[in-house]
Amino acid sequence: MPWRRRGRGRLLRVPGRSLFTRGEGGWQPSQVLTSPSILVFRGQDLTGRALVPVVKKGDLVRPGTVLAGPQDAPEDGCLFSPVAGKVVDAGFRPAPDTGGSGLVPFVAIQPVAEAGAEKQGTNRRAGTTPVGDRLRHACRLAGVDPEPLTTAGIIVFNGCDPDEGVFGRRALLHERRADVAAGVTAILSGPGAPGNRQGWLAIAEGTLSATELAALRRDLLPAEVLLVPAGYPAGRPEMLAARFSNAAIVGVEIAAAVGRSLQTFLPPVDVLVSIGGDAVARPGTYRVPIGAPVSALLEAAGVDYARLRLLVRGGYLAGEALPLEDAYISLGDLGYLALGDAFLEASPGVGVCLHCGRCVAICPEGLAPAVLGRLARLHRWEEAARQGAEKCYACGLCAYACPARLPLVQLIRLAQHELSRRKPEKASEENGRQTGIASSSNGKASPTGKRPREQQVAVASCHAEVRLGNR
Repeated sequence: MPWRRRGRGRLLRVPGRSLFTRGEGGWQPSQVLTSPSILVFRGQDLTGRALVPVVKKGDLVRPGTVLAGPQDAPEDGCLFSPVAGKVVDAGFRPAPDTGGSGLVPFVAIQPVAEAGAEKQGTNRRAGTTPVGDRLRHACRLAGVDPEPLTTAGIIVFNGCDPDEGVFGRRALLHERRADVAAGVTAILSGPGAPGNRQGWLAIAEGTLSATELAALRRDLLPAEVLLVPAGYPAGRPEMLAARFSNAAIVGVEIAAAVGRSLQTFLPPVDVLVSIGGDAVARPGTYRVPIGAPVSALLEAAGVDYARLRLLVRGGYLAGEALPLEDAYISLGDLGYLALGDAFLEASPGVGVCLHCGRCVAICPEGLAPAVLGRLARLHRWEEAARQGAEKCYACGLCAYACPARLPLVQLIRLAQHELSRRKPEKASEENGRQTGIASSSNGKASPTGKRPREQQVAVASCHAEVRLGNR
């Protein structure tokens, strides 16, 4: 399937930000990070839904033990222990990506050899368990809801790195190609899949050599390979979803986790994460245990804490700043940046809009980010919604192109947050208004003191005033 350009934006390559290096043998293998003394698992699934811990301090766990599950059925499990050990703490703590304003459940485990518990033996049942049950259980072990994967007519497995400076998916395609192929094949051909299901693996051009690409095409059957132009944001899930009708977009890290769990009947143990930035001496990709503190990754990469000014989860354009404390590796992590003065000094402070139009020219959705940012500053949320604020997926291209370095992404995200917060309030008001009209249908006066016909006219007049006021 040929790639089609869409929108008014252009693809971007950030100069001087690449960690992708090829030695004499091609791709340089990831370095292995030893397991730290304490692993902390965040009680949330991949969609951000909070889970309920089912273990307590002092419990002994083994690989595959349920740590937390959904609120309606915690024992079903969505979070499993990848190691044997002892629970040293369980409770709630501030979430780094919410600025400390929200609390999320967590479970801390001290890994030991066997923790006095029987070794995990569920992998012995792999040969006798039905294929459908194996796939569903493997999805649960990987923290994935199996329903969308088994019912979608089109599934696009995204092998493109999500941002400039992130190389976790590229490392997966080089080092765990067999796991990716096993997961893709099982998901596409699993029981209950539609007969006309289509599967695609999106890969950026230049990620694999011709020989590697040919081998991948053979292993991926019945999926096909879709070559995406190298450059940001061509590999963003929003860009891929715009080219397929009603398609499910799945990262290859999820497919690899499902493929590994299918073979071992155990939850994923580690992830491939890239680390870059001018504050680390050994940038590259690392094989990091899930639950390890990000500080352990930084120290393995030779971080200079005297130079470190900003820790970013993600890449240069769409990454999120994190505090160093309470930051731990999870299954969905693909890369981090440790930035120092050399990078921050190259970015001047906030200025004023020059009305140059660069943000409009580069936006892949054809929005006017400067206008949206101004409306967010003025708290004009409804007008920002009419200007398309909810269509923005925060790719960061506008902020990169802005010569005044305006915080456009943060302002638009603020508008999106306010709009999502106001939706339940507006729905409640509308339901109350409709209930008031319905309750007066018997001809009696409503709580407003008006008869039904009078109340309908009053509501219509109110709406007319709102429309006039918004012009």
